[in-house]
Amino acid sequence: MKEILIDNITMIFKFKIFLIIYFLILNNNTIALENRILVKVDNKLITTIDVYNQSRYLKILDANLNKFDDNQIFELSKNLLIKEKIKKIELEKQKIDMNIKDEKLNSFVNSIFKSNKIYTVSDYRDFINSMNFNYEQMREKLVIEFLWNNLIFKKYSSNIKIDRNKLEQLVKNKKVKSYLLSEIFFDAKNTDEINKKYEKIKFDIDNQGFNKAAIIHSVANSASNGGNIGWINENSLNKKILEFVNKLEINKYSEPISLPEGFLIVMLEDKKSETSNLDPEKELNSIVQFKTNQQLNQFSSMHFNKVKKEIQINEL
Repeated sequence: MKEILIDNITMIFKFKIFLIIYFLILNNNTIALENRILVKVDNKLITTIDVYNQSRYLKILDANLNKFDDNQIFELSKNLLIKEKIKKIELEKQKIDMNIKDEKLNSFVNSIFKSNKIYTVSDYRDFINSMNFNYEQMREKLVIEFLWNNLIFKKYSSNIKIDRNKLEQLVKNKKVKSYLLSEIFFDAKNTDEINKKYEKIKFDIDNQGFNKAAIIHSVANSASNGGNIGWINENSLNKKILEFVNKLEINKYSEPISLPEGFLIVMLEDKKSETSNLDPEKELNSIVQFKTNQQLNQFSSMHFNKVKKEIQINEL
């Protein structure tokens, strides 16, 4: 009885918070928001205003997110903020200086926001100010991600393994398959937790669609894009993932694929086979770069999960 009462109180509290967020999104007015603490990540706090601003930021950058309901955007925003706090804690632990000059951030900004016609830090500042965000707070997000990527590269770049000779042989085959894929990536500690999470994910995929399930459950960066990762050349795919993809029919998804950094569910949205007209050397370099980034992302996930285990996360 006591447990049921606690669960009900928790549910009521979360529902009230959701109503506050929902009301504010409709009225676009942060002043009226009661600034409650939602999450403690060690000694760092995430408030209702933080989540509201993150939600608005994401929806401005990606209009596709307007297809999702406010509760889903709320959860996505909260989870992204938790990840951000964890990364900042690790950077501080490593005593990494966060005073980065704009010149160092310019190429990073361009790589993330060029589809939004934001090419430099100056462009980003103008964009943030025009949307009435706090520029220093938003700039810190860029700095955290930039420094986290640098940390991962320094720690793990020597562990990257790419067989260039083998890839050269694959590139010589001009007829290549490509797959339009979406993903849901999650972590779990044991078989029981894997099964429970997969059942929840499967339920949401079947009832709300893969993209909405990715928003709700995926811990990958692609979650904010509904899990969509675009067209991928078969030569770029991990061999284990490719085996699963080749067995899928279009619009079907895989069972959880066990990877070193967690578990992946992949959906095949379309596929095609075409003759490559790219210069072999350029294509090879493109595949090498893709696989390098892929492995760095895997190391990033592994390191993040390791750091996360040592951090206390309390949702209030």
